Amino acid sequence: MKLKKYNRKSVYLSMLGAAVLVILSGCSLWPGNSQKSGNQTRNNNQPAQNNETNTNTNVNKSGNTDNQPAGNTGEETVKESGATIDLSGKGLTEFPREILSQRGVKKLILSNNRIKSLPAEIGELADLEELYLDANKLTGALPAEIRKMPKLRILDAHDNGLTGIPAEIGQLKNLRIVNFSGNKIDTMPNEIGNIKGNLEVLNISGNGYSSDAIRRIEDMLPNTQVIF
Repeated sequence: MKLKKYNRKSVYLSMLGAAVLVILSGCSLWPGNSQKSGNQTRNNNQPAQNNETNTNTNVNKSGNTDNQPAGNTGEETVKESGATIDLSGKGLTEFPREILSQRGVKKLILSNNRIKSLPAEIGELADLEELYLDANKLTGALPAEIRKMPKLRILDAHDNGLTGIPAEIGQLKNLRIVNFSGNKIDTMPNEIGNIKGNLEVLNISGNGYSSDAIRRIEDMLPNTQVIF
């Protein structure tokens, strides 16, 4: 009987000792829990810091603003872009007129949007050297006011729904590369011959030109690589 009673007491003492250890261990965990809570607080504050960083760096060297909502005019990009404005793939349905106030812009990229027409005021960008309008929804012909861009060297309007080329293209004496491929054009203004001395490449593939029309274009531009 004494041995049995002694075993019960031992069990009781063992259980009591274990409980005390658990309590003491729980108390020792409080500092760790507090530190963990502090880490969580810093983590919660971290996104705000990242957002600030993204705001300062979201305009890259080419002037492109990433993650801009579709349909946005890209006004913030226009304000910070400098000599290059890149609004490609922004879901634009209209020409962003904020660009017109940037008279010093030299390179304008509006590729891969849904722009249907260009305003006549685009001619106000007199310092423009490169204009990319490819993969939009342009129809008809580019505005005649492109003649007001005497420094234009590259004109890319491939993959649109254009049906004509303005005669004023013949006034752009510095044009080197012109791309009208993938449109619905079947005629070429005679004025294109005015720039035969400088035009290096003319891409008119994927249009409706007849073989006779292509031969006539080649005759007007003997020193130009005509791609058809």
